[in-house]
Amino acid sequence: MGSRPPASEGRRLVVTAAEESTGKRVGLAPETCAALGLADDDAAAVDGGRRTAALVAPVDAVGGDEIALGPTARRNAGVETGERVDVAPASAVEAERVVFAPVQSLSLRGGERAIRTVAGEFPLVAGDRVQVELFD
Repeated sequence: MGSRPPASEGRRLVVTAAEESTGKRVGLAPETCAALGLADDDAAAVDGGRRTAALVAPVDAVGGDEIALGPTARRNAGVETGERVDVAPASAVEAERVVFAPVQSLSLRGGERAIRTVAGEFPLVAGDRVQVELFD
């Protein structure tokens, strides 16, 4: 990793909508990323009443006082668009165990690989909801 400016304590930002395809990534203005000491794919803590974590993506179209969150990230942070969240750099540690519970009664036989793939791509916090597409 290159040299980065020291991270600030965090920022309070206004939530804007992002596509669900962003998954567990949050869009921040490049200047906000720089002020927080965050680079592309760094982990950030997002707290809007419930704390969650997501990977950062610098996005030119996002304002300096905004954060773009998809529906899943908004639900995990406990916020809607227009509300404010606290955002700060986060340090991630590898989980020893992750337990998933389907929201509907279904068999996951053969779906374990899809879940493992999704769980390994993004930071998770206890209680987070994730969306796993088992079929294309």
